[in-house]
Amino acid sequence: MKIIEYTTKKKEIRYIAKGVYIGTDCLTGKPKRTNITGKTKTDVKLKYERAKLEFLQNGSTTREKVSISTFEELAKVWFEMYKTTVKSNTLSQMESLLNVHILPPLKEYKVEKITSYLLQKIVNTWADNANNHNGFKRYSYAFSTVKRILKYAVSLDVIEVNPALNVYIPQSKSDKTIKKIKYFNKQDLKTFLNAIECLSPCYTHEMYKAYFYLLAHTGIRPSEGLAMSWQDVDFTSGTIRITKTLNRKAKLEDSPKTKKSNRTLLLDTTTLQTLKKWKLFQSKEKLKLGVGRANLIFCPIHEESYLFHNTVRNFAKRIFRENGLNDIGLHGFRHTYATMLLSADVPYKIIQERLGHENITMTMNTYSHLEQSKEKQAILLFENYMSL
Repeated sequence: MKIIEYTTKKKEIRYIAKGVYIGTDCLTGKPKRTNITGKTKTDVKLKYERAKLEFLQNGSTTREKVSISTFEELAKVWFEMYKTTVKSNTLSQMESLLNVHILPPLKEYKVEKITSYLLQKIVNTWADNANNHNGFKRYSYAFSTVKRILKYAVSLDVIEVNPALNVYIPQSKSDKTIKKIKYFNKQDLKTFLNAIECLSPCYTHEMYKAYFYLLAHTGIRPSEGLAMSWQDVDFTSGTIRITKTLNRKAKLEDSPKTKKSNRTLLLDTTTLQTLKKWKLFQSKEKLKLGVGRANLIFCPIHEESYLFHNTVRNFAKRIFRENGLNDIGLHGFRHTYATMLLSADVPYKIIQERLGHENITMTMNTYSHLEQSKEKQAILLFENYMSL
């Protein structure tokens, strides 16, 4: 080690050893060098030995070690990373999944003490409970989240191997049945829309009439409709643009759910006329109150603010109840639209583009079982063709 004498700006004599080797970084494989200064040559030598010892005590690396002990601490660190990658609605769902299902059985365990056997017992319990009437059905997704969190622990060098990799996910009885989606048939949809049509022509009723016509005739997500402004409607071309969405707290998200959700949709004549009538009605009512022209399509009469999802949901529930209709929720109008298109033999590719699904597989997985009623028709058509 070469020690050089130098003079500081204050004219004081000091000593330095430049680029001295203190070890090889075990993470990068690169030699670690540093500069060591002291008042005397002996001081430099002592600091050099101390630097080598500290490097070894830090695990032969200069990178800061992540201090994580329990699974709960790990989950919090992972969640901070995760929230930068998703929208607020998805984030709220994940937060609930963590707090209600994942953390209770795992939070107190030391991360390095979590074994495949422990995880297998937890997922087995989830699967058994899923068969109960009120059991947690999405246990497979919950465990995939556990696996992602532990994978993150491996990347942070908290553990060496992910214990979730060797766990078998049992299939519950509920997994073997197709999830039943809620939707209206043609007659029920007409009953619902007619019920709104017959309400007294006040601001709120006219607004909901336009909103539900839009949902039922376009299949857009309820949150996409609530986020729309009049700039999104082109009455000349008869189209609407879907470019944003609203979260459950009535806060605007600057982009829809997926890339495919950004789309322009052609409207049918009835929906287009309904929107035109609503725009005129809205302008007149707001002018009477002196609150100015609205930018948002669906907003309270007294202010320019977004409607809460629950407010619209409660209105729909009232109409369902008063007209003896099944409660299909707001999303049920999207399913209704899709089933109507299927009944009209519209190709899946067109349905995918109208709904804004990321891919056609998602569309087919959701709605293909509804076409089973057409199986006999297909067989008859085949027989008629072969008999020619």
